[in-house]
Amino acid sequence: EDGDNSGTGKVRKPIPGRPSSPMTGAPLRRKDLVSIELSRAEGSSGNVTCSVSGKAITTQNAIAIGKTGKVMLADVYEMLAKPDMACPVTGRKFKEKDVIQLAKAGSGYAGG
Repeated sequence: EDGDNSGTGKVRKPIPGRPSSPMTGAPLRRKDLVSIELSRAEGSSGNVTCSVSGKAITTQNAIAIGKTGKVMLADVYEMLAKPDMACPVTGRKFKEKDVIQLAKAGSGYAGG
């Protein structure tokens, strides 16, 4: 037997010990991970909101500040956080390398 129970005769590759980074392909380390705090709109079906403005984040550009874990709209970040390099919610200072650009979600609209 080839050790494969799928019946295809192909040997599966072993599962890696750590998942790889989608950006670099290198194995992830615990210190590479960042905990973020998602604010949700009250009474909604789980819409994530900007920690500063309270506006729903749908398909707009959003960022997270790695040191504080706060998620906010990119335009709010540009106006309120970037000039002082301090989180508008916590007041904690951060550096440009702590800013994480979040991937946009799709709109769910399939144009034809």
